[in-house]
Amino acid sequence: MQHIHAKIAKIKEQLEIKMKHGFLYKFVDVPKIDEDKLLFLYLILKDSRLNEEKIESYILSTMLVQIALDTHENVSVEPTQLNEPLKERQLTVLAGDYYSGLYYLLLSEQNDIQMIGLLSEAIKDINESKIVFYQRDSGTLDELMSAIETIEASFMKKLTCYFQVEGWKVLTSKMLLLKRLLIEKSQYEKHKKSFLYDTLAKIFFPKSETKETIIKEQETYLVHLLDKYIDHLIFTIEKCLANKEVVIQSCLKDRMNDLLFNHCFNVKKIVEEG
Repeated sequence: MQHIHAKIAKIKEQLEIKMKHGFLYKFVDVPKIDEDKLLFLYLILKDSRLNEEKIESYILSTMLVQIALDTHENVSVEPTQLNEPLKERQLTVLAGDYYSGLYYLLLSEQNDIQMIGLLSEAIKDINESKIVFYQRDSGTLDELMSAIETIEASFMKKLTCYFQVEGWKVLTSKMLLLKRLLIEKSQYEKHKKSFLYDTLAKIFFPKSETKETIIKEQETYLVHLLDKYIDHLIFTIEKCLANKEVVIQSCLKDRMNDLLFNHCFNVKKIVEEG
């Protein structure tokens, strides 16, 4: 695994160099690179028997698109945030467009029309799933979780199908979904507010008279519900890991345990501060 981590570190450095823009960084935050997605992209593409040059190119392209979407997600649209300087919001949009343009440039220079089409399909699926997630008018738990899974793992799903390494499809999707749910759970435990919990409340308590906050009985039910779903994800991930090589199995199991440990540590810290 040391070789894999070294390759990922190198690709991450290349990604940082490509994204660097002195003017934009004066006004917007430096984009955060999701190292878990970076790792999964490398494992998927390595398993597809591509050469290292192609692997690096596809990882850089995919991560640039991911960062573009994440950057646009950070643009303030809520009325409470409209005091944010207009210039900063405009530059955040521009930064997202800039990263998206870099991905297109990278693949077009190689005349890789198929990969451009593949990533475009993934973007379409992500945007459609964001509509499902942010509507929060109706639906079921499974539909909601499927939408979040697509938002987090659409690029991985497309690549596993395209390169016929579908043994990674469920594992990557469930690991990234687990990570997102733990983030949402930590946010709720810290601030007693989370878009996910509000959405779950609308699904399971549509006739509740409490519009703005989740009442105690509802909170207990929703926390228990999400904990059960997280346990189910862990069980699914462990089943998938059983079919992987020992080294990869150990690495990804350690990463899952890190996510769970960090969540527990954050919860303990919140309790102590409270």
